Amino acid sequence: MPGRRLRRVALQLDDEVVQHFKKLAAEVGTGERYTTLINQVLLDHVQASTGGRSDVTVTQVARMLRVELERLTAIDAEGATH
Repeated sequence: MPGRRLRRVALQLDDEVVQHFKKLAAEVGTGERYTTLINQVLLDHVQASTGGRSDVTVTQVARMLRVELERLTAIDAEGATH
């Protein structure tokens, strides 16, 4: 997307989360990298949680990340049991 600023960061994610997104990227079949999908999910969550505001604090972003990663882990765990 033009105009988007991306920043390289190092994250430690649960292996379950990484595997979930790698599997999703393979299933989607659009050539999207799994890291792009993780970014999109996080961006969607931040925008939905903040109403698109850009004045979000680091603590708020950390909380949003934690909530979203817990949600994704739960979804992945449900899929593994069904």
